[in-house]
Amino acid sequence: LTDSVACLSGDSSDMSAYMEKILKASGQKTPDTKRILELNMDHPVVDKINSIFEKDAAAPVLKDYAHLLFDLATISEGGKINDPASFTRRVGELMSDALKS
Repeated sequence: LTDSVACLSGDSSDMSAYMEKILKASGQKTPDTKRILELNMDHPVVDKINSIFEKDAAAPVLKDYAHLLFDLATISEGGKINDPASFTRRVGELMSDALKS
C-alpha cells in the first residue's frame, strides 16, 4: 500500500478476487475465501481515525469509518459492497460534515 488507504488481500494460496469473479460469472463454484483488510498506516486518513480513537475509543463515528474502509477496499478490488444504501449514507454524512463552514 502506498497511495490507497486500505486494500483487501488474501492468503498466498487463495485465488484472486478477479479470478473468483470470473469463475462465479461462468457458473463455477468457488471456495470461500477470507479477505484480510490491510490499512496503510502512513495514510493521513488512518492517522486522523487514530486520533479520534485516542481521544474517545467509543466514538460512534469509528464504526462508520471502519465500515467505509472495508467498503472502499472491496470496491477497489472490483467487489460489490454488502449494503450500498449504508455506504451512500456514510459518504453523504462525511461530505456534509466536511463542507460545513
